[in-house]
Amino acid sequence: MTTPNRDGGAIGQHVVAVHCRREPTPEQSRNLVVPESLIPLQYAREDQWPLAFQLEDGRNELPIQLEDAQ
Repeated sequence: MTTPNRDGGAIGQHVVAVHCRREPTPEQSRNLVVPESLIPLQYAREDQWPLAFQLEDGRNELPIQLEDAQ
């Protein structure tokens, strides 16, 4: 994870949402339109997919397995 000022996240428990969208067309960019999602939208909503990770000091690997929408 990269934050605006440095690499890494704060130590502790974090709820995770996953977003993956198509590249916006020039028209979408001009009109500030958010392109469609490439993965099921449940992953972007914490109330539908409550995933949390505990970050520890040092390097953390956080595997995320996506499944088809139900």
